[in-house]
Amino acid sequence: MTLASSPQPTPHGRQRLSAAWLGTRTAAAMMVALSAATAGCADLSSPGTTDAPVPGQSVQASAMKASVPLRVEIPDAKISSRIISLGLNKDRTVAVPPIQKNDPVGWYKNSPTPGETGPSVLLGHVTVGRYGKGVFSRLEAVDKGDSILVTRKDKSTARFTVDRVKKYPRNKFPTDQVYANTATPQLRVITCAGSLNSRTGQYKENLIVFASLASG
Repeated sequence: MTLASSPQPTPHGRQRLSAAWLGTRTAAAMMVALSAATAGCADLSSPGTTDAPVPGQSVQASAMKASVPLRVEIPDAKISSRIISLGLNKDRTVAVPPIQKNDPVGWYKNSPTPGETGPSVLLGHVTVGRYGKGVFSRLEAVDKGDSILVTRKDKSTARFTVDRVKKYPRNKFPTDQVYANTATPQLRVITCAGSLNSRTGQYKENLIVFASLASG
């Protein structure tokens, strides 16, 4: 999948995210899931500039210092994976996790590290071509109140509580709810969902897990 070029992203770790940290359509890379037909989610709107609280947000823990995420566990969905850091390709599109057996979860390294103030973004495949199911094939099993554990390089663990899980039509991506500045540590876990459009080779929906830091 080829995505539109991106402006220079904001360095991670800032308490306030710039709307430029993801460019127009760059967010599409966050929802990529490839099938044997190289299908994926695409053509999402650019992040807004307003502050937007997440509906149903849980009680917040204090923000953690910056530390690169290494592993994510979602016990209730039986998801356990290493995390790789993803930046920009030479053509300034966002890199995505490799299509391989036991594919990893990707963390967009120009978003805050999990546990810092702001929305940290994790992304993963729902299918991985000839290898079958992707790392987030069971993400739909996640429910409100579930825990997401992110192990970080400094050996700390950021524990998030899921506030809500929702599917959105591909052409109605909730840009502000995902990327708007937040005053508290947030996590967004994103993949594709719904049926595959055989004509466009794209999934028809996005599945987004919204979570808040519970302890760290």
